[in-house]
Amino acid sequence: MGKKEKAKELFANIFDLPQEVVLDLPRISLVGGIQLAIENHRGIIKYTPEFIKIRFYRGQMVIEGKDMSIDSLEEEIIIIEGKITDLKIKSV
Repeated sequence: MGKKEKAKELFANIFDLPQEVVLDLPRISLVGGIQLAIENHRGIIKYTPEFIKIRFYRGQMVIEGKDMSIDSLEEEIIIIEGKITDLKIKSV
């Protein structure tokens, strides 16, 4: 983490702000392996019913499963439904 990111983290802590907002981090919520909500994304890199790759500010997420579909795609949030079997996050 660089000096700028450390300063943002300190700022978030001092003013009790959510770090994911200040540091531009994703917020990920998984419901029972059947629904995944991803906030603060940067777009979809690849999409098939078995494989979805999502871009973040400083990384990517790979989602694997069966019969997956994108239920909602908005500027701030993606909602994926289906049988989610694996999640991998890569930081850059």
